[in-house]
Amino acid sequence: MGRFFLILYHYFGKHKKLFYAGVIAIFGISVFLALKLNYEEDIIKFIPKDKKIDKFNYVMQNLNFKDKLIVCLSSEDSSSTADADYLVSMADSAAEKLNRECKGLIHDIYYKVPEEQILDVYNFFYENLPLFLNSKDYKSIDSLFLPGKMDQVMEGNYKALISPASIVFKKFIADDPAGITRMALKKLQAMQADENYDVYDNYIVTKDRKNVLLFITSASPSNETSKNAGLIKGLDRISD
Repeated sequence: MGRFFLILYHYFGKHKKLFYAGVIAIFGISVFLALKLNYEEDIIKFIPKDKKIDKFNYVMQNLNFKDKLIVCLSSEDSSSTADADYLVSMADSAAEKLNRECKGLIHDIYYKVPEEQILDVYNFFYENLPLFLNSKDYKSIDSLFLPGKMDQVMEGNYKALISPASIVFKKFIADDPAGITRMALKKLQAMQADENYDVYDNYIVTKDRKNVLLFITSASPSNETSKNAGLIKGLDRISD
């Protein structure tokens, strides 16, 4: 191997013009190839190819999960008593500041389930009740006729009507005072991906009521890092 390089050394020593021409040619080709490089900032593209991973990527891209930022607001003192009302007020404040300070950088912020969606789900189950009830549910309906059982149900309805959430509950109670539709709605819990999350006064919170979530969709794709840098700085300012 050393002999080969020694021969090259002596050869180019005698043919310097050819040597310099070769160096210039190699440099030109390198520059040309470098200009053809495309930078890829999408981290999903770095994941090895696999059938299961391809399905995951398909879901991520079509539901635009990769363009979302998930912000979790929580109490600074993890040992303190849960105060869901305070947290949801902070969610409103954070969303307002983000929309103001990051104007043009955010497509939307999702942190409250619209009442229209809740009503649509309720109406679907209410109008198709027989399709969702089973023999166990019918036994529960029979138990409503036991002495004092309906009184308990109506007492619960009264407490719901005088609560802050009565605006939503009053339609449910008027349509179904016995609460039969709730039996069908519980079937949705079996389909829930993660039982740690719940809806409190339309806000997305954790079961312990110590965290509230905001889903931020950037106005720019996730691979445009320079454009999203302003959004990250805005989040840092609000966090501080």
